[in-house]
Amino acid sequence: MPRIRTLTTRKPPEGWDDVLPQLEEFQTQMRDAVNEPHEGKRRNEATWPITKIHFERSRYVYELFYKKKAISKDLYDFLLMEKHADAALIAKWKKPGYEFLCSLQAIDKRNSNFGTTSICRVPLHLRKPGATLPSVATGCISCSSLEAGRLGGPLWWDSPRPADLVGWAKAGCPTAEKPGKKVKQVDDEGDAELEARARALRKGTNAGDEGNREADELMAVAKALRGGQGNGSMPIRGPGDDDDEDDAGPGAGDEEDGDITGDEAPAKKKQRTSGGTATPPAASPTGGEATPPAADGKDSDSEDSSDAGKGGK
Repeated sequence: MPRIRTLTTRKPPEGWDDVLPQLEEFQTQMRDAVNEPHEGKRRNEATWPITKIHFERSRYVYELFYKKKAISKDLYDFLLMEKHADAALIAKWKKPGYEFLCSLQAIDKRNSNFGTTSICRVPLHLRKPGATLPSVATGCISCSSLEAGRLGGPLWWDSPRPADLVGWAKAGCPTAEKPGKKVKQVDDEGDAELEARARALRKGTNAGDEGNREADELMAVAKALRGGQGNGSMPIRGPGDDDDEDDAGPGAGDEEDGDITGDEAPAKKKQRTSGGTATPPAASPTGGEATPPAADGKDSDSEDSSDAGKGGK
């Protein structure tokens, strides 16, 4: 919306009087579009005329400076500063593929349901038959470089157009003055294959060998993590793992001192003698101290009997 001129407004540069009548005409059209009754229309349809007039006014200033070279740089900057044209939209027109962008709303992915651009950015020859409705946000049917370049601007909801837009676009967008351009045809079989693969990806039915390989790698990582656990936590087990406790034997994971830090000293080896393994000390029947084990591994019944005889004397 152009700024309101006041006493402190900068004096317009030379050439302002030449563009003023057309800018006032755009201002009148914008006022009528805003005040137009919207009974019987959808909520977004009421803003379509405003978007179209905004495009035409910005395009008028853009072509005066870049195409026709009819205004000076000072006047062009003055028009942008006074909001007679959209500077951000003009900046997009300078980029390849956006030469006839209808509105910045068409490329704003934040306001779409699926995080994509508007349908008007898709060329007509790449659409399915019947997908020729205007964009809900802007009212533009197509502003791609192919169709808009042949028509000199975006294809709006109220623009005169052929009945079969998709067929017209596949024929190269012929007009009364220009024949149709050669358009690269899209392989329908390739589209069908891509759609089938997309459906399989969504359903998760195409895991195959690659999926099994990834699963094996995950299981190997889990086993490595399980083997490196020494902090007393529950081991990670998979659906085909063997019981580690059965292989290690009873009492393999018992902690003697209750320390779970993993820095305890290694257990002492069992004492072994030439005759065999030493037997644990047995308690004395008289309540005294336990007798030490025999060092030579022989039976100690004779020694026990002699001690008993001395006690009876």
